[in-house]
Amino acid sequence: MLPLVLENITFVSDNRFQPIIEALSVIKQYLGTRYKYFPVEVPLEGVVTGAWSSTVLEQVFEHTKVNRKYYELCVLQQLERALSCKEIWVEGSYEWRNPSEDLPADWADEQKRENYYQRLNQPIVVSSFTDALKDEMMEALTELNRTMPGNPEVQIYVPHPASKTGLFRVAQPETLPEPQNLEMLKEAIVDRYGMLELIDLLVEALRLVDFTRFFTHSGTKEVRSREVLRPLILLASFAEGTNIGIKRIANANTK
Repeated sequence: MLPLVLENITFVSDNRFQPIIEALSVIKQYLGTRYKYFPVEVPLEGVVTGAWSSTVLEQVFEHTKVNRKYYELCVLQQLERALSCKEIWVEGSYEWRNPSEDLPADWADEQKRENYYQRLNQPIVVSSFTDALKDEMMEALTELNRTMPGNPEVQIYVPHPASKTGLFRVAQPETLPEPQNLEMLKEAIVDRYGMLELIDLLVEALRLVDFTRFFTHSGTKEVRSREVLRPLILLASFAEGTNIGIKRIANANTK
């Protein structure tokens, strides 16, 4: 999927995540090659975190080289993080567009900006929001610290006698009774439609929209025909949807 993403989507940033953009450019440059390690210098600062460093950087004889496969995974993880907060955005996209386009055109006008904050019922001074949040968190943590030792549902579990630290072990909660409205909903569905098998629903969906055409092979070609694959895809979907498992379904349908 990586070549398809980089060839069809343009990522943009103008802040501290610019090294990610540069890393994506290097990765795109070497798509289709068989290098295990990058033959050129790649951006590391602001890209490879401490947790990834020992995996991405490998000592080969007297040289430190960048493992291409793990570097790509590290960059994709950083890209996901940056996209979620719009530090990096997608050119031409609406949902993941430039965050400056999310603001009104007259945002620079101080008076109008204050009006926007008032309409949203949000504080203008950030400390008035963060201070209240800090106080709320401190109060909750203080209460947790006070009640934790006497809570019969919580124990400190020490995994090893020589260990100096312990883990919180919380008792498994009892199963709550099923909500009354959910039971009524089930009864209404049964009265109207009767008992429906999931496999029947999948077969009907196949007949109406042929959804199995969206399941493609992970390789470069399919050996089996679509006529042979359709029932197999249905059985696999049924196995996952019912949590029976593909192995059990396969054993029950040996023919």
